[in-house]
Amino acid sequence: MRPHLDEARRWLRFAEEDLKVASWALEEGIYTQVCFHAQQCAEKAIKGLIVYQGRVPPKTHRLLILIDHLDSYPFRRTREEIGLLDLFYIPA
Repeated sequence: MRPHLDEARRWLRFAEEDLKVASWALEEGIYTQVCFHAQQCAEKAIKGLIVYQGRVPPKTHRLLILIDHLDSYPFRRTREEIGLLDLFYIPA
């Protein structure tokens, strides 16, 4: 078992919650919230993967910065699309 598996799972649970909220918002036609929660879902999933790989995720919401901290990931061909999600992050 990897040492940070529990923390990685926690990040993925948070990502699943954002995905669920995005799905609900889509059903209601609240597209700004769909986009925001889709970005949040991706951010938390990537942070979970960083933790799973044994590192501490940087304190940023930028997906392109986050994916650069991964040892490897299966999304290299979708880098541009991942970057588009950053347009939907709303600073609190």
